[in-house]
Amino acid sequence: MANGNEKEQIDLWNDFKNQIIYVNRFQQQHELLDRVRSIVSDNIIKLPEKTFLYRARIYNGKVGFIQEFEKTIKNQLEQDETVSKPEDDHLDNLARVHMESISKFDLEERIKSGFWGYNKLESFIPQNADIIKDGRANPAKIKYLYVADQPNTALAEVRPLLKNYVSIAQLEVVKELEIADLTYDTFNKINDDDRMLVCLIMDEFSKPNNNEPFDYIATQHLSEYIKNLGFEGIKYNSSLYGSGRNYVIFNYNKCEAVSSKLYKLNDICFDAKCIGPVGLLSDKEDLFHWKLQPYKTKKKKPNGKVAL
Repeated sequence: MANGNEKEQIDLWNDFKNQIIYVNRFQQQHELLDRVRSIVSDNIIKLPEKTFLYRARIYNGKVGFIQEFEKTIKNQLEQDETVSKPEDDHLDNLARVHMESISKFDLEERIKSGFWGYNKLESFIPQNADIIKDGRANPAKIKYLYVADQPNTALAEVRPLLKNYVSIAQLEVVKELEIADLTYDTFNKINDDDRMLVCLIMDEFSKPNNNEPFDYIATQHLSEYIKNLGFEGIKYNSSLYGSGRNYVIFNYNKCEAVSSKLYKLNDICFDAKCIGPVGLLSDKEDLFHWKLQPYKTKKKKPNGKVAL
């Protein structure tokens, strides 16, 4: 049960959401906003030049060229194994086949540019603002850059299905960015009067969403407010990848796409904890992917039961 101070923070958050959803969508005066100003002012991080960030997109382009290229090289290697050749001739032959394959399957530009998934332009923000839909931080038609701290986080955020192809672009910060940190990393700086409030805000930024525009109203309002305070982006927790962190960059001109890699999703490793029925441990059976077995075995208690 929340104590009096926590209840006050919860009530403040609920009142703010009620006001901007049902009463005054674009209000700039609310006690919560004053609290947010104080919180983010004490939690500023700077992303220096040459910081790498990652943006994933489900890939709908052609991928046949990769399989064909690999098949060509594999066939040539198998042929070369059956014929005894001087080493130099062998390497020359591989180089010839390699160059022929590059020409045949149009790989030269990919090798040269480093973009194996989407190209440099497609790996960044869409140029046409009219196609931008409501996002976690942006209202429709306003362009922000959504990126992750690592490739695994970016991959999880696009929720790919089995056998989907995913292009993960590496982006580089080309000029230092000043970011408001709304992640769990800030907790040691948050006083008790704001801790519950920060938890509620972090949860709002991180919770999964099925692209329902009204569910984004609170985070869009806070993002615009934080941007108007002079911040160039917000860092927030990923709900889809435990230790991952996401960024929304307002001043995206300080970033550029430098390469992309292409992935195929071959597996999804789930881990589901049984929370009901309530009772003896023997009544519960957690579900997890077999590849997690070594990890789960390490967590078992001496009596053989899984630690909860």
